[in-house]
Order: sequence, then structure tokens, then C-alpha cells
Amino acid sequence: MNILEKLRQGNHTCRLQGKEFVLLSGLLTLAHDNGIESIDAQLIEHDPGEKIAVFRCLATGTRGSFTGHGDASPANLSRNMIPSYIRMAETRSIARSLRFYLGIGMCARDELPGNMGNQEPEPQQKKQPQIQNGAPSHDPSWKEDRKAFCAAVQEFGGYDAVAVWAESNGWERPSYWSQFKRTRLIEKLRAGETQIVPF
Repeated sequence: MNILEKLRQGNHTCRLQGKEFVLLSGLLTLAHDNGIESIDAQLIEHDPGEKIAVFRCLATGTRGSFTGHGDASPANLSRNMIPSYIRMAETRSIARSLRFYLGIGMCARDELPGNMGNQEPEPQQKKQPQIQNGAPSHDPSWKEDRKAFCAAVQEFGGYDAVAVWAESNGWERPSYWSQFKRTRLIEKLRAGETQIVPF
């Protein structure tokens, strides 16, 4: 199985406006599976007044060393992400360097400008939840993803607070979600786009 097939199998790609994009979560996972030794992102340009930042990232490992650049400014960020312009520039540089390290030509969602990178993925064929013992079964990725997800949402009130929030919004508990949807929620919580009130 090649790298791109592994990304798709792990739900680490998404489709937006008919095109497929890789997710940073998948790039990081595969980089660690493919001998990554260091990821060094450095701020090389910064204009606080204009809210412009440029990072250069060097990804080094058994595959060699690969450099990627990432920039962020009000011109290529959605309005609610402008306060996080430094972090977005860093993330874009890391995604680009890891794509080069892994030999992936597909653009990362995090590299997309403006609101495009914040769009929800296009709906795929809806899966009916499987029923076991009279109740819906967890998403197949939950067993592997549970510890990481629970640790990631701990600072936002923990799994129970997230589950109550999800159900109050008419959704199932996160254990029934796809790994992509759980990853997207964590990104929104960290960016301040979604707020959950702890118990």
C-alpha cells in the first residue's frame, strides 16, 4: 500500500470543491512512520502591524531533509483566523515540508487560503450506523483514536463535556463520528472557533 492509499484509508484526506486534500494529522502520523527525526519551523518574516508572518520549516529524517515555506496574512486567512496568523503560517510551513518529505504532491487543507480551508468536507455516501446489542456501534477508528481524542479535549472540559455539547446540538457522541470529524473539532476548539462550557 502506498502513502496516499494509507492516508485515504486512515481518513486523513478530505474533498473540498471537488478536489482532494491531505490533512496535517495524516502527514504527522505518516512522517513518524517513515523515519522523521526533526521538524524545525523558524519565523523568517514578521510584520505585526500588517499581521503578516512567513515561516520556513525543515523536515529531516531517514528520507533526507526537505524545506517548506508557509505564509499567513489577512489576505489569505478567514476573518476569524487572522488573530492566529503566526500559528497558521507555522502550520502551513510544517504541512508543506512534510508533504515534500513524504513525496506527496497533493496540497494540504491547511495550506488553502481564506475560508476554503475551513469548509466542512463534502458529504460522502452516508453510512448507516451498525447496530450491536440494540445500540449503534462506535466508529471503527474510535478504538485507536480514543485515548488521543480524550487527551486533546481534556483542556476543553473533557470527553463528557464534549459529548453533552454534541448531543445538545443534535449530533451523536464523538465516539460515533469519523476520525476526520473528531480531528476537525479539536482544530476548531484550539483555534477558538468553537466553545464548549465545561461542567
